[in-house]
Amino acid sequence: MVAICLFRRNIFEKVGYFRTDIGRLGKKPVAGEEAELSARIMHKIPGTKIVYDPCALVYHNVPKERTRLKYVMKRSFYEGFSKALISRHNLNPNNLLSTEEHYLKYLFKTAIPSRLKRFFMFSNLCGVMVIFAIILSVFAGYFIGTLSLKFKNED
Repeated sequence: MVAICLFRRNIFEKVGYFRTDIGRLGKKPVAGEEAELSARIMHKIPGTKIVYDPCALVYHNVPKERTRLKYVMKRSFYEGFSKALISRHNLNPNNLLSTEEHYLKYLFKTAIPSRLKRFFMFSNLCGVMVIFAIILSVFAGYFIGTLSLKFKNED
């Protein structure tokens, strides 16, 4: 899945541009510029709507390396790390993380139980283990990101 964000020019004039301290750090897949900007837009321009269109068709070449578990785990870690960075700048971090909360509920209430019902199928058991590993990786990234920001602020 690829997310494409489009913003009108006047939005940037009202709230500013993407933060340069959030986003890719060299080869580390840190992300979140769009989420942080969207949260800032919602805060500074009440009533604004940000629309997600799942019907938008985007062709994106995904390198084979990004389909491997090693990359997914690294990307998951930095997704959590990114959320810690964004939460530091956001006035309402709980609102920012509400999508993640909904997705975790879906995983624990629907996706994982449906696979566990068919745990005797090796692929389902592997799928559940991978889901747990990814969740742990995201949490580890968030925890380490939060700690690194805490130590950075104490200096």
